[in-house]
Amino acid sequence: MHRFSAIAVTKMDEDGKRAIEAAIARLRYGGGTNLWAGLKMGMNVFAEDENRAENDEKMVLTLPKDPSPLPSPPPVKESLPALAPIPPAQELFPVPTPAPAPSTSMFARLFSTRKKSKASHSPPAFSFVPEKAAAEDPKPELPLHNPPSAPPPTPPQIPFTQRVSSIFLLTDGYPTKILEPPRGYIPMLQSYLERHPNCKFTINTFGFGYALDSHLLYQIAVKGGGSFGFIPDPGFVGTVFINAGANLLSTYAKCVVDVQVPGGIEVLGSHCASEQGDTVTIEAGNVQYGQTKDFVVRLKGGEASAKALIVTVRYRPWNMDTSSAPLAITATPPLAVEAPVLRDIAYHTHRLTFVTFTLSIFPVQGTLGHASVVQKIAHLNELSNTICTSLPSHANALALADDIDGQVILALNSNDHFEKWGRHYLLSLAMAHQKQQCGNFKDVGLLVYGRNSPLFKRLRDEMDTAFDSLPPPGYRPPSTDSESSSRYRCPSGHHSRHRTRGKGAATPHDIDCKTVSSMGVWNSASAPCFAGHCCISLADSNRIMVSELTRGMQVLTPLGPRRVAALVCTQLPSSSSMPPTIPMCKYGALVITPYHPIYAPAAGRWVFPRDLVCPEDTACDAIYSILLEPDARHDAHAVMIEGVRCVTLGHGLVSPSDNDGKLAGLDVRSHAFLGDYGKILSALSVLLGFNTAEGVVTTGGVMRSRSGLVIGFAKPVASIPRPKARYADSCETRISLVA
Repeated sequence: MHRFSAIAVTKMDEDGKRAIEAAIARLRYGGGTNLWAGLKMGMNVFAEDENRAENDEKMVLTLPKDPSPLPSPPPVKESLPALAPIPPAQELFPVPTPAPAPSTSMFARLFSTRKKSKASHSPPAFSFVPEKAAAEDPKPELPLHNPPSAPPPTPPQIPFTQRVSSIFLLTDGYPTKILEPPRGYIPMLQSYLERHPNCKFTINTFGFGYALDSHLLYQIAVKGGGSFGFIPDPGFVGTVFINAGANLLSTYAKCVVDVQVPGGIEVLGSHCASEQGDTVTIEAGNVQYGQTKDFVVRLKGGEASAKALIVTVRYRPWNMDTSSAPLAITATPPLAVEAPVLRDIAYHTHRLTFVTFTLSIFPVQGTLGHASVVQKIAHLNELSNTICTSLPSHANALALADDIDGQVILALNSNDHFEKWGRHYLLSLAMAHQKQQCGNFKDVGLLVYGRNSPLFKRLRDEMDTAFDSLPPPGYRPPSTDSESSSRYRCPSGHHSRHRTRGKGAATPHDIDCKTVSSMGVWNSASAPCFAGHCCISLADSNRIMVSELTRGMQVLTPLGPRRVAALVCTQLPSSSSMPPTIPMCKYGALVITPYHPIYAPAAGRWVFPRDLVCPEDTACDAIYSILLEPDARHDAHAVMIEGVRCVTLGHGLVSPSDNDGKLAGLDVRSHAFLGDYGKILSALSVLLGFNTAEGVVTTGGVMRSRSGLVIGFAKPVASIPRPKARYADSCETRISLVA
């Protein structure tokens, strides 16, 4: 078993950080994965703190002699009010004071119901988003206070029952069978939650690598009201945890939605729902500041029943005591709905249809049969085509279609893909679309969530900057014999998390991180480069190393010879005598960054290298990209490196309308900056080396927007001589832009 180390909920000041670091340092690898023991330990921490907080309140707070009763907030009935601004940070995270009894004016909100004319084809949709309290409302008095003559007391700390609480459950292996709870994971978790009804924590699960029981992690996240994040390689560690943290800290309330209508309803999107009489209760989970929660239901009673539709949202803000009754809002459908709202309803219908279809694949018994795969891909293609033809100008819908046409279909069209990473990826993606939460910066369909929330974006930027400034994991000596004998092993037939030359699967103890300069190199949405030692095909049929290219040389493209306009060299400095190591994909003799698009003839499309081979830590000192001479044809911006067609900068695919009338969402090359020749040329023209005869431009990596997308090239930190291609070069350098 693992050696566990637990401490109480700790304030993250310097002393608290040291206590956490000491607890982590005491952890050691053991002979199995005891998932339930770790989860139960985390839940016990919150349960104990909840009991302690309740006891402290009973001991410290006393009732006044003549208390003023506070009225209970009445339900509010309205429809389609306007969006309101997001509360500032000081309102979201107030100074520690006893939480007042909330009122309807204190927790203002937006709630609307929508429906189309034909209920059978156009189901009603409704959304909920928290809103700022009215500025003119006076601050409510505290429910417990001292007589006027008494000196003001020192405000107590907010009890743990009034904090945003969550468990992050991390694993990189299959649970050990003999360590499973006797009644099973989900029944035991359900029993625990029923015994602790006042615990408000959510459970978020994260799986590292490919040797995972991802369906179990998904089920735990569903039962715990959280999400499941899939981390296939180090490049996803930063983005997954940054987005998870920003989503958690921007939480406004936990809510449920009651839909009352004669004849009943069908809830789209596989949401957790229960039915009692004419009322269906939907578990909405956490609602974030400035972000909507959108649900679509089909009325079984037809259009006539829509007139009797009543929707009630019951919600409890994060700083509201569990002993208080939840707030409630009731609304009825509006009489008329404008065209933009109808298009939004159509988008959410497609989104939730995709979620339901994807989740219906699981759990998988054995492997997917060929006939089943063909049928599923045909269904997805039909859904994508419907989205693109019915909503050609809806940005969110086109982003969803991009997810479907790209990674989703790729995850299914090969049994190797599905078994290795597809089965984990699809569950994670479907859950993120269901909860409308941005989970990473790679899936474009997820980037639409949270982009209108100033709080979410600020939190994500702050965490992004903090992550990039972290030092890499400290070096540890090789594992002892006793530790080596008990390394994780996955069941027969499954992929291990790391490739090793030894007998056992590698653990973090085996990975030498001395040469990684910062965690920022593992927090990159796109660094389209290849190793300098790889050979590129010239127009005269000769081959030279990429690092030896200069301006004016003619290379071979699918449309004939093209001259090199610039060679972009990104250097990765190292503080040690050894070159840095970074994840790279080795596809034959080609060594390339995981997200530099290459053409896969078997698939008949452009793909990311990481979808074909697993990234490996590779020594490097520099990586390279190429800018060719201008040409309006997209295929003129591709070169042959080690026999593989690789895209070059400025290819012209920048938006969904640029691919010769076809959707660029089908093409992973599409990028607003990297595909824009003018922007690339302008960005390179101010960097060192552009105005030389060789045309070798030195950069310090890429600059990014707040959403994580590449928007420019950074100047190098220092002037370093152009390196020789001694290693299989690779790096993904990140420079975050913070306002």
